[in-house]
Amino acid sequence: MRAALATPGCLVVLALACACSAPPKITPVTPADADPLIRTCLAHYPPGSFALVHAIEATLPLGNASSVIGVSSWDEETHTLSAALLAPEGIALFEAARLGGTDLLVTRALAPLDRPGFAAGLFEDLDFMYFPPGQRANGASVKGGEPVPGRYADGRSVCRWTVDGRYFDLVPAADGGFSLSEYFEGGEPLRRYEAGPPASDGFPMHARFVRTGATGYSMSFRLVEQ
Repeated sequence: MRAALATPGCLVVLALACACSAPPKITPVTPADADPLIRTCLAHYPPGSFALVHAIEATLPLGNASSVIGVSSWDEETHTLSAALLAPEGIALFEAARLGGTDLLVTRALAPLDRPGFAAGLFEDLDFMYFPPGQRANGASVKGGEPVPGRYADGRSVCRWTVDGRYFDLVPAADGGFSLSEYFEGGEPLRRYEAGPPASDGFPMHARFVRTGATGYSMSFRLVEQ
């Protein structure tokens, strides 16, 4: 998959195009197809602890574009999710960790990454990319967070979660990648993650993330190390 960097204008267009509409309709699959589809969808999430290094092309709030190195790790035993953003020269721009799935500790944040809400929003986005919508990062299940397997009108298979009044659609791709879209209850898009075919260890070599809204941003990832 070729990852393309979204511009602020693209985010506006995406938001306007889908505003005030319902999420795409899905039709149920047969019982024989349901379990295999759910297993396929869940297989796109890491099964345990991991540590990843990505080269990232980012468009940050206010349209600031930059190239950074992203380091993220998850310790399943302690339920600790860590994240860091570094300049290409190796200077740490942002460092934080969420301990036990709830307590967020920011140890370094240079402007503009020090704005209120950035750290919390970044960790929400990491949750979105790395953990099933029906499961919190602390390992607890979410009420009503079971995936519903189905198909779009164009025939594509999809797993849909409904959690806290939002819809999460994971669509497996023929090449082994997938896309994950989150919608508000009214159908407005909030986030989208497009992951390319996985490497031998299961993590995608290329991926793209877009968050809409006034504080929206986008990131294109290239896996460097794990």
